[in-house]
Amino acid sequence: EVPLAMAATYLSAPFTGPKNFDLRALAALHLGLVLVAFGILLSITSRAGPAVRYGIPILFIVIFSDVAYTGYLNSVYLDAAAYVTLLASTAIAAAAFLDHRSRWVSGGYLVCGVALAFSKSQHAILGLVFAALALVLAFRPASRTVRIEWAAIAALLAGATVTMFSLTTPQYRITPLYNVIFSRLAPHSDAPWDVLKELGLGDQDLKYLDTHAYVPGVPVHDPAWSEDFLRRTSFGKLTWFYVRNPDVALMEMNRDLTHAAPVLRPKDMANYREKDGFPPRAMATRFSLWSTLRSALLNVFPYHVLLIYLAPWVVAIAAWKRPRLWTPFLPLALALSVAGVVEFAMSALTDALDNSRHLFIFQVISELLILTIAAGLLHLADWWRGLRQAARTRDGSRVLAGHEEARLSPRVPSS
Repeated sequence: EVPLAMAATYLSAPFTGPKNFDLRALAALHLGLVLVAFGILLSITSRAGPAVRYGIPILFIVIFSDVAYTGYLNSVYLDAAAYVTLLASTAIAAAAFLDHRSRWVSGGYLVCGVALAFSKSQHAILGLVFAALALVLAFRPASRTVRIEWAAIAALLAGATVTMFSLTTPQYRITPLYNVIFSRLAPHSDAPWDVLKELGLGDQDLKYLDTHAYVPGVPVHDPAWSEDFLRRTSFGKLTWFYVRNPDVALMEMNRDLTHAAPVLRPKDMANYREKDGFPPRAMATRFSLWSTLRSALLNVFPYHVLLIYLAPWVVAIAAWKRPRLWTPFLPLALALSVAGVVEFAMSALTDALDNSRHLFIFQVISELLILTIAAGLLHLADWWRGLRQAARTRDGSRVLAGHEEARLSPRVPSS
């Protein structure tokens, strides 16, 4: 986000002056990256049948012009940079699975992938997902140079992920760790002292139950206490806690799926200025059809998300026996399903506050999976339409051939 903000400051300086920052300039840069992703999508779908060629761009516009997603473009949340680089990375990956020999494709993939990994610590793990995709591309038939390029890209993306995790400051680690322990895990347990003991803490920490890092008086801003806290517990111990207690992990993820996920538009993402006469936290109702439908479905039946994430794996298993079901984009769909599960788990299991907003990238990945599933269904529609047209053509050819044969056959005089 820092390079984007610097560019936005430079571009807006002639209009606002060198000491002012216009958020709309940053929104324009964010929107530009979304349009790059859309342009790549148009290029890809232009080679497909009419159902895919017209249906998928329209669906992309319906989804990502929704205020639930455009609202983030006009913000300085780090998720905004992750959002636009994720769209660009996914679009370039789709183009790579059609032609991975292009230097423009490999270069764009590397730049957007590294930017995604460095967007925010929470989303850095996505760099490993795109590194795995690059490794898949490295094993596809191509020249030795191209294969080495994609292998190098995979290594660089993995390195960017590791670097981002290593750059995460202790203060950035302690806040979500404190929140998830004292606001969620221990209070939700019948034996909170046992939870604290498993996580390396003691009875002296029981007094912090039902507090979070932003409550006045909590010791997270005390350097000595924070250092001692991170020495006693860590995200590694938290991970092993979930491994030993999978029922707790499933319960917490179920709680976020049923309570946090349906809130696609958190109240702190208001869309109006107070000075224009709107009440605080007023939400726009225009361009909100898609998010309203998705929120309603998540409220009524939140577990439909499982069907969305299982769909690529069902197709992949079926493709072993029916190779016709295999498409060039299936590896990308499988990678997106893994990325979405990881994003959801990271949000649900490593933090306890504002999780509706922390699930934003999970929602974006879910939308991208919906796009890929829709593309698969529309491709089947195009394929079926082609079969019917071919059948009609064959039937028409037989009729014409019959008429021609009858015309050329010699007539036998009647007796």
